[in-house]
Amino acid sequence: MVSGLVLAGLSATAAPAAADGAVTVRGAAFPDPMATRLSFVGCGSIGAVRAETPQAYVGLGPGQPPAGRRSLGYDLAGGNAVGAMHVVGSVRTTSVASVFVHAPAGAQGVSYAGYQTRADRGTDVMWLGRAGLTAAGGWQEVDAMRTSYTWSRVDLSSGAVLERGPGSAMGVRAFAARGGGDGGAFFTIGFGCDGQPFSLDAMRAGPAGAVTTYDLEGLATTTTISGPARSRPGKVVRLTGTLRDQDGAPLPWGSVILERQLDGGAWEKVDVVEVGPGVDPAATVRPERTTTYRWRFVDRPLAEASTSASHTVTVSKAGGPSDKPTPSEKPTPSEKPSPSTKPTPSEKPSPSTKPTPSEKPTPSATPTKSSAPAAPPTSSPSRSPQGSGSGTPSSTADPGASLQGSPTGTVSPRTASPTP
Repeated sequence: MVSGLVLAGLSATAAPAAADGAVTVRGAAFPDPMATRLSFVGCGSIGAVRAETPQAYVGLGPGQPPAGRRSLGYDLAGGNAVGAMHVVGSVRTTSVASVFVHAPAGAQGVSYAGYQTRADRGTDVMWLGRAGLTAAGGWQEVDAMRTSYTWSRVDLSSGAVLERGPGSAMGVRAFAARGGGDGGAFFTIGFGCDGQPFSLDAMRAGPAGAVTTYDLEGLATTTTISGPARSRPGKVVRLTGTLRDQDGAPLPWGSVILERQLDGGAWEKVDVVEVGPGVDPAATVRPERTTTYRWRFVDRPLAEASTSASHTVTVSKAGGPSDKPTPSEKPTPSEKPSPSTKPTPSEKPSPSTKPTPSEKPTPSATPTKSSAPAAPPTSSPSRSPQGSGSGTPSSTADPGASLQGSPTGTVSPRTASPTP
């Protein structure tokens, strides 16, 4: 059953901007879910959703996406459809309500159109149209405004069919002109009915000259660094930091590179560490002279690259001008320099302190299928994540909830991340 929020949105949809524009969507975080968002519907009928939690995969490509560098992909069990949902305030002025799909092995889908006439406004009654979809090969645009539907007048509160529409399929604009008049509508365009993998990108909606393109991209990231600002030659210094997405949450997996810079020269790799929920970047170094450090997260299919600010550790010999303690830094007896704290040949960095191949992420650091949620928005756990991926449609099987635009869940990488 379609949510009342959708009905309210048919007339409450804000007027679009005065010119075409693009919006970057991080995973499934749509900026205005009452206008455009992900949908999760049944293939036989809009409310006949089979038990499944679709898992979205974010990845580069496939090929050259129609917008940006990444796309969202799914590999459903069959019987459900995931895709785009657009809510418009006028079927007469809307020129496009579409999504681009990539299905190399072919994929079956379904589109629904909900249109409310002027006579039915303020009620739970609306005309609901259904159309089967087929996609195959590279990127192609599927436009709900250019799709013909079989129509029925339905009471959404009970699901009862009150009236059958014309005997032949009709597009929403022609159907509205047939006698219902201009009005608001919602459209869903989804694939996965046959269980074949597919990718989505570039959801587009709006009137001519004011079409908004929603570019489905990976998570944005922010990296920070912290640690002591001063040290003595060869003394252990612990550097820490954070890696967060645009919502301030840790990534489900990843690795970051600790780099150093001496005397303004080139950046050099010092260490590679793994991070994840509850595990922030941390490493120990023994600078012999003043050194600048930073954490760097490499661009991955799931998330975009980021680099922390630079952090300089000033190194001076005991008793040097910059080594004088402040009142809050007075050494305790255990901190007083002793002969053992002076650097000896054995304390100088040795080849063993330099990163070795064993310090680079190993295949075990790369997330495998088991790292994705047990019940991903991709319903079949036995399927490999070949689709795309960031943000998932609603994990609930209630089509009303999915049509309310609350596609939450986890996001997984489409492919294994490269070794830094």
